[in-house]
Amino acid sequence: MLLIILYTLAPDQTSIYNSELDTTPHLKALADKSLVFNSAYSTSSWTKHSIFSAFTALYPSQHKADKLYVPRDRSFETLAERIKGVVIRRPVI
Repeated sequence: MLLIILYTLAPDQTSIYNSELDTTPHLKALADKSLVFNSAYSTSSWTKHSIFSAFTALYPSQHKADKLYVPRDRSFETLAERIKGVVIRRPVI
């Protein structure tokens, strides 16, 4: 699993959404063989809120990560913690 989150990048300035541009050829190649979410929305305009929401599946009002220099509340399980024990086995060819 690979999750790529890009901030301050307009989709129409990438090769994925604008075939006339060759600005992100490696990202385009990856997107061509991947699941791409075309309608993803942020839960907040603030990076800390929205990234923590992406990694916990909670709204900012639930995880309350609203202080700049306060570490995250460890009682909320993150995506990495959830999949930590999952082993993906590929078939041997």
